Amino acid sequence: MNIRFNNLIDFDYYARWSYENLIFHQPQIKTEGLYNDGNRFYVVCSELNCKLLALDGTPIDEWFRKNMSIGSNIEIVHEKPIDAKKIMERSINEIVNLKGNPRNRRDVITDLILYLPNTFPVIVFKETKIGEAIIYVERDLNEEEISLLTQAIQKCELPGEFKIISDPLKTNNPVPFRYENGQGDIDLIPSKLIAKDISPTLKKLLEEDDEFWMKNRLDIFSG
Repeated sequence: MNIRFNNLIDFDYYARWSYENLIFHQPQIKTEGLYNDGNRFYVVCSELNCKLLALDGTPIDEWFRKNMSIGSNIEIVHEKPIDAKKIMERSINEIVNLKGNPRNRRDVITDLILYLPNTFPVIVFKETKIGEAIIYVERDLNEEEISLLTQAIQKCELPGEFKIISDPLKTNNPVPFRYENGQGDIDLIPSKLIAKDISPTLKKLLEEDDEFWMKNRLDIFSG
């Protein structure tokens, strides 16, 4: 079974991140928002010509160039171009759900597992090439489970085609979540990826922790 999603990623998110990074790290700078004229993005700051400085003492436009997302087609200006339109800022819900944030393989696996119920069959995610991936499941999915998995992919904002393949051999031998050697791997691990030999009591507590986080993270970040 194949699931395809198109146009899920709005490619202005790197510009949005650069803008959010500016207002977060330089709260003393007053801006009028983020704009786009179809070719380039602009952070509008009407006081730019007043020799504004970043908190480290460097000119704010210099600080912005050094701290914006690499490759982002954006600049800080004192007034918006005539034909530029304002870009809506990300909502708290979008920020909490990491909408528009770059994701690596581990991030995708974690998100998919947390969006699915604990009783969902074991899944393994494998990217085959740009825009295509395989999601292995331990058994054939029923209609309700297919719907749940489709919704999870949608919530992850992943464009492309996803092949759903039932293969218990793949799910019984997944790639380890933790790095096998070395230290410093501090990413939180979903309860479903914890070693299977832990006690049922501990496993239940970890599952409850996952569930609590998914239900309450928006309220936590909303204050």
